[in-house]
Amino acid sequence: MVRAEGVAAVRNNKTGATSKVRHHCSECNRPPSKECFNKYHRANCEVCGEQFNVKSRGGCSQHEYRDGFNKRYVNIRRGLDPDFKSDWELDQEAKVKAEEDAAAARLAKEISCRPYDTDWSRPQFREKPAPREKTKDNQGKKQPAAPDLKSLRHPRKHGD
Repeated sequence: MVRAEGVAAVRNNKTGATSKVRHHCSECNRPPSKECFNKYHRANCEVCGEQFNVKSRGGCSQHEYRDGFNKRYVNIRRGLDPDFKSDWELDQEAKVKAEEDAAAARLAKEISCRPYDTDWSRPQFREKPAPREKTKDNQGKKQPAAPDLKSLRHPRKHGD
């Protein structure tokens, strides 16, 4: 890491956040420049805007390549179409789409087979239960008030 003298380096192109510390480009071993971005040594994340080294194993620290983020930069570096997908990725997408379609069809079938509840004689909400019966004599009675400071200071005199 190199401390930038007097110039704050833009760390995030979406929020405009700056940093006084610049990381080196992993290929040039210099502070990142416009040339590093043009050659796709470094890039800004498509989701959050943070800078990252394209050649790194994971990609952006929050949005990794394995989760499908920022793959267009890797494809450009490899000389492929930015939206290129391998056969395995296409197969996985087809499997997921087929599973989603099957689940939607099952749900539609289940909903269409379910009869509507048309018994309007039943109340929509259940009725409140009857209140509980009192089981003790003192149930519902209040306790006598606690003595306060005034009554403790001046005890009542009994007919002396």
